[in-house]
Amino acid sequence: MAKPFEHNLREYELFRKIVDTGTVSQVAKQLDIAQPALSRSISNLEKKVGRKLFSRVEGRLVPTSDGYNLYHRLEQVFRSLEIVDSQNWKSESDNSIRISTTPTFANTFLARVISDFLKLSDGVEISVGIAGDFQVQNSVAGHHTDLGLRIADSGTKPGLTNRPFAISRSVCLLPPGHPMESADVLTPQMLSGSPLIVPSTRFSSRAFIEQTFLDANATLNVAAECGDSKLVADCVGRHMGIGIINPFPAVQDNEGDFSLRPFDPSYDWTAVFTHREADSLPKAAREFVNLARRMVLQTAFVETVNDTPNPPNNNSVT
Repeated sequence: MAKPFEHNLREYELFRKIVDTGTVSQVAKQLDIAQPALSRSISNLEKKVGRKLFSRVEGRLVPTSDGYNLYHRLEQVFRSLEIVDSQNWKSESDNSIRISTTPTFANTFLARVISDFLKLSDGVEISVGIAGDFQVQNSVAGHHTDLGLRIADSGTKPGLTNRPFAISRSVCLLPPGHPMESADVLTPQMLSGSPLIVPSTRFSSRAFIEQTFLDANATLNVAAECGDSKLVADCVGRHMGIGIINPFPAVQDNEGDFSLRPFDPSYDWTAVFTHREADSLPKAAREFVNLARRMVLQTAFVETVNDTPNPPNNNSVT
């Protein structure tokens, strides 16, 4: 790992000015500093980063590829400083919502909530990052995002609070025309030996499924295990087997492509908005969560839950 060095905003500022103008003399004149001092500043910066930042071409300083790379990386730093200088950051939390979520939510339910929210809330900016559950939690804990939209099925990091908004119950996902479509409910005994698409072992729902088959003295025939409900649905669509799945939100947009039957005994998945335990949610974020809760009423196999923050569960991750 590279040895850290002391950052100097003045050196960065001079570096950016030279990239913008292409000449040391012009920058020295604009800032009223001596050219030798400006040249030394750039030389010191090159030594710190261990890269050649400029090449001289026809009397002008042209950034190298490393120079352009550093320039673009510094853009966000100076944009943030401009926000601090303008003091707009004081109210930014009321005018923006930063959300991190898993692919299943991003590609289905979340898009609908954002669309309806922006119609009701003028001037609020929403940014969305997509990652796995562990990365979603890290993003919230690290203050990179305000809300994490996820299923609380694989534990929650200490220091985070889950705000439940929906509970969905396990269903069996069948391709159209499957012989078991005629059943109202499917049980482990009925599924014994049939190829199944199930959650991966890192989810507590997988342990639940294994235990129910064991208790029923039924054979659990795992054709594939998936870390994402949308992938389960895709596997079922390719006739790889029957999926035991959380229906929310994976199959909401293509519910007509499958047959859904309740799985008994049922496993309950809790959809939550995760935020930092020590922080209260800004007004815009609270309104977004409340809208998501209301929209749950439009979905099958799902019910809303009270807006009561819950601490991390016993399956906390670190």
